Amino acid sequence: VACSVFAKAKNANTYYFSNGELPPQCADIFISLVKESSFDFAMWASGYNKSVESFKDGLAFMFDSIDERQIVAKLFMDSDSKEFQDTGTIGWVEYDFGTKTLIDTIQEVELIFPRNLADKLESCVKQ
Repeated sequence: VACSVFAKAKNANTYYFSNGELPPQCADIFISLVKESSFDFAMWASGYNKSVESFKDGLAFMFDSIDERQIVAKLFMDSDSKEFQDTGTIGWVEYDFGTKTLIDTIQEVELIFPRNLADKLESCVKQ
């Protein structure tokens, strides 16, 4: 599956699309929603001896499925980053537009996140 690279700059979000596409500003809102969620970033960060914020900065997102009902995305460490070379996938999340829920699909738990980001995401994708 061909993927498009939309952002690669330092301190910018890195994301790729496999099926469907979001405008870059909507992808950034979704990424903020995930990064500010209760996903267990601390567990992963401690495994790399990193602060949670530093670990989040190294994350990349693969948007696997995007439609009017949901967004499914893989969270992984960007393989171009030397310090995280070959580390791969850390999880999958699924956002449901109808219920405004975010699920960690590997741990099978509903994640808590700032609701204002759900409203921003919904407004963005409707534009």
